[in-house]
Amino acid sequence: MPKAKGPQHLIVSLHIPKTGGTSFSDVLERAYPGEVAFFYREKNKLTHPKLKDHERLRDPALLSEIEADGIKIIHGHAPGRWFLKCIQDQCRFWTWVRDPVERVISAYAQRVQRGQRARQRLGAAKVGGRTLEEYAIVEQNQNIQSRMLTGLDLSKMG
Repeated sequence: MPKAKGPQHLIVSLHIPKTGGTSFSDVLERAYPGEVAFFYREKNKLTHPKLKDHERLRDPALLSEIEADGIKIIHGHAPGRWFLKCIQDQCRFWTWVRDPVERVISAYAQRVQRGQRARQRLGAAKVGGRTLEEYAIVEQNQNIQSRMLTGLDLSKMG
């Protein structure tokens, strides 16, 4: 059985949390009306119906189908390595990066703000309650930009 041919022109915009990706998604929608497909969590209303199953993001046939549907750019939260098998030309990958310390502080501030909103909804219930230092030492909160870009050469990206 022949190997599925991947997309020929599709751009992958990697939205690393707290690096300006939400603002950039607004720019993309204005610049490419109807030609941007988003991939976030399965239940996120912005997620394109064909991109809800994150395992399929690695499927060259799916990405070719998305491209055939008129989509020029897919934008969302996923590591770049998921797409490298299908799209080897790294100039077709876009991203924004941010000073890592500023990114962690911004992510922490967002969590605190969400916690405050949750406390307001739940009354006096405690939500979260970590200091910035406690947040920053949790492994899953470290090196997010590096993890999302593993396997990609920043100097070759678009």
